[in-house]
Amino acid sequence: MSIFKVLGLIGDRAWGVVQALLPLARPGEMKKVAEFSDLVMGQYKSLVEQLEKVVGDYFDLSKKIREMHEEMFNLKEQLAAAITDTCLAARTCTKVERR
Repeated sequence: MSIFKVLGLIGDRAWGVVQALLPLARPGEMKKVAEFSDLVMGQYKSLVEQLEKVVGDYFDLSKKIREMHEEMFNLKEQLAAAITDTCLAARTCTKVERR
């Protein structure tokens, strides 16, 4: 189950509790409870949006880091091949081990 589904379930449960308590409030307090619940739900939605952005940024960064590592390993292999070819052409060294 994803974090977003869990957060959605928590929000739904919290909203259910608020709705259950509304009839118990005095008439003058019902407006305050409704305003408070709207404020809480607005903050909750804002936090979920921020969390979605953070998770998206994390996966984008992770992908870029993986691509960077692949490029570094490819460049290392090319460098080893170039050094080996240069040394063999000059007959000044033996083959460089490629890893």
